[in-house]
Amino acid sequence: MRPAYALLLSSTTHACTMYGVGRLASADGTTLVSHSEDSGPNPDVRLSYVPPATHSPGAMRSVYTVEPSQGAFPKFIGSALGETFLPLPGQKPTAEIGRIPQVAFTHGYYVDSYATQNDCDLSFGESTASAVFRADPVGLPDGTSLFSINELSNIAAERVCSAREAVSLMGALAEKHGFYGADGGAGEMLMVGDPREVWMFHILSDPTAKSAIWVAQRGESPRSAPRRPLHFIPHSPPPAPTSPLHHSSPPPAPTSPLHPSLASAPPTPPLPPVQCRTTRWRWRRTIS
Repeated sequence: MRPAYALLLSSTTHACTMYGVGRLASADGTTLVSHSEDSGPNPDVRLSYVPPATHSPGAMRSVYTVEPSQGAFPKFIGSALGETFLPLPGQKPTAEIGRIPQVAFTHGYYVDSYATQNDCDLSFGESTASAVFRADPVGLPDGTSLFSINELSNIAAERVCSAREAVSLMGALAEKHGFYGADGGAGEMLMVGDPREVWMFHILSDPTAKSAIWVAQRGESPRSAPRRPLHFIPHSPPPAPTSPLHHSSPPPAPTSPLHPSLASAPPTPPLPPVQCRTTRWRWRRTIS
């Protein structure tokens, strides 16, 4: 069963909101991920498709900062995010702030301000949250971090097909290269879903401003999981390693292709689906 992704417009709130519905919570076993967009004035609401591509050995993947005024037009200028954002006369392409090694093949995906859904049905919904630590992007005075949630989601959409792999990859990249909250240093949340599982990913800068603190949790109960902006309060000391889905820098030595805290998580149990209803929303645009 293919998952559904929707960009939603709420009639009762202006805050970014995301919904995740696991396959055990939907009537037909479909996973659902949604995102309602909360933008500043003059928002850039264009949706672009980045086609799949093969890359030569030794190629590098450019990393870009995001438009700082909450997605004001234009949020990106260049070819890296598809033809939609190609420069218009007089526009200067967005400058890269760093590079990481490229992989041999990247999936095609749709991107708005963040990745939305890739060709193998990996979907993302985003909501900004508060944070207690701040970092700034490379290229700004005292900037030390390479990744915002925008580029983390884009790279995950390019490289993996499962939600579990996506949260592991985004966490590892942020730990290694640093995370900054593009919206004034805020933390970020993503609802990440594939045809079998829906995961919630939460991240903020760490005290060094050179790494990240993140946590991920799979939706296990047979119900939907709405999320609006929340406070992120890291625990000190962090939970014991047996708590499967918390991680902060520095990371333990990996023991599998996935982050070890995620690789040990059991698969979704084969329980029968239950009826789930969602109200108060109007469909704005659907990608399936």
